Amino acid sequence: MTEDALDRAVGRHVRSDARLGFRIHAAVFVAVNIFLAVVWALTSHGFETMPWFLFPLGGWGIGIVAHYAAIRARPAP
Repeated sequence: MTEDALDRAVGRHVRSDARLGFRIHAAVFVAVNIFLAVVWALTSHGFETMPWFLFPLGGWGIGIVAHYAAIRARPAP
């Protein structure tokens, strides 16, 4: 196997791992934020309170966007 072929194979593996990591991050993000929204809805007594679940959603959303941007910025081998 030539060095170029090895570099391409390693690059594909790294990109695949990065995409899997992002998918896991996104799935946990969605699951946790749905859970928080449900907790808020069940405990808000008629939806009179401010939707506090938006604060973790927004903060974590910044992280998920940064994660996606980091994956998209990886150069192709």
